[in-house]
Amino acid sequence: MNEVTLLGLAFLQNTTFSIMSRARNRDNAIYHGFAAVLSNLVWFLTFRNLITLELHWSTLPFYITGATAGSLWGSKVSAVIETKFTQQ
Repeated sequence: MNEVTLLGLAFLQNTTFSIMSRARNRDNAIYHGFAAVLSNLVWFLTFRNLITLELHWSTLPFYITGATAGSLWGSKVSAVIETKFTQQ
């Protein structure tokens, strides 16, 4: 695994975390549960990758870039998901 993999995992981690965070505020336990499992799975994979890369300072820009982009994207994705739920 390398820094590009870390960037992708950080993106997914923060995307799924944003979705899970917003899912907490919805009255849908299945949606929240699915989002929580997915978020925690990606969190585990991300930190496994960080440990493999020995948390070297050179990985920080990749992690921050992926995490920031993932958080912004996750907010957009969760807004779309919420729109689908509220239209039912």
